[in-house]
Amino acid sequence: MHVFSEANTLNLTSGKCPSSVGAAAIYLCIYSWNDARRLAHCQRYQCPGCWRGIPSCSLASHNAAATLANGTAPVCTPSMASNDHPDAEADARWIRKEHKDVANAVGVVSATLMGCFKNLAPDRARLIPEEFLRVALEDV
Repeated sequence: MHVFSEANTLNLTSGKCPSSVGAAAIYLCIYSWNDARRLAHCQRYQCPGCWRGIPSCSLASHNAAATLANGTAPVCTPSMASNDHPDAEADARWIRKEHKDVANAVGVVSATLMGCFKNLAPDRARLIPEEFLRVALEDV
């Protein structure tokens, strides 16, 4: 509710369907939660590809047991969606929902949700409360 009302206050939602904006606000919260946990995890284990912007990195340093089906170490890149991060499976507090799940639950088209999400995402720092992200970083 906070993200939705802040987006309205900042006039980021003009001309958009309230259901679509609400779905985008929910997905922005999910994305921000997972992204904060991913970045904190990679900082903790010094995964340079995730938090320093280096094109790719081997995550074997922060999870020696992590290997893909073909036997190689998982690789993360800065452009990787937070849900796709190799450590997502190990994190019990990771929110495992994709934009399609949110769109179905709210009853909007996935492409419409992502269009609204792209409008909100640049202002994520102003929309997501600091306390929300602080809780997301607990026990990382």
